[in-house]
Amino acid sequence: KYDGSGSSNAVADKNKISIVPRSPDFWMVYLVNLARVRQAYELWTHMFPTIRPFYAVKCCPDPLVVQTLYDCGSAFDCASPAEVNLVLDDVQATTQDIIYANPCKRPEDIQSVYERGVRRTTFDSVCEIQKIFHLGASNMELVLRIKADDPKARCPMGNKFGANEEDWNELAARAKILGFKIVGVSFHVGSFANSADAHALAIAKARRAFTVLE
Repeated sequence: KYDGSGSSNAVADKNKISIVPRSPDFWMVYLVNLARVRQAYELWTHMFPTIRPFYAVKCCPDPLVVQTLYDCGSAFDCASPAEVNLVLDDVQATTQDIIYANPCKRPEDIQSVYERGVRRTTFDSVCEIQKIFHLGASNMELVLRIKADDPKARCPMGNKFGANEEDWNELAARAKILGFKIVGVSFHVGSFANSADAHALAIAKARRAFTVLE
């Protein structure tokens, strides 16, 4: 409900929340059915019982949505210190429940999440490895972000993030020299992707990356 004051007003019960923007110039109301959020999580665990999802907080950083997912058992993909703080302070998850999944980070942001105890992050370049190393965070576990685009996606990510296949050996070698442990591989086929084949090809490409990292 909008009270005309220009402040955010949220009403919550077990199954839904209503969120109103802070600006009095907008009357848009978002209704989120938290029961559907739980159903989506249950569907994931039914289809992939051995895989714990890391919810991308930037999709909907509302504390009630994040809390609901945490109560279901989700971990979290955070792209900024603000998202890390939300998960740790508002939801009171642990640092083991977080991956700092931004492959190109500002030094002060790395320092911020490191001081909060987060020890897992993504990278896609030598300069990112060196940046983390020079900040004294060489005990962070690294996840290699590979380029795996759906060319038909409305917002492809490969023009900004993701290591090309010919660079994987160099990245693995540099990480090893500096004492890092690479613990996984990630990819993003793009927002509003249109092809299921893009995910299949990306998974196959990730498997090749794991072979290199072994």
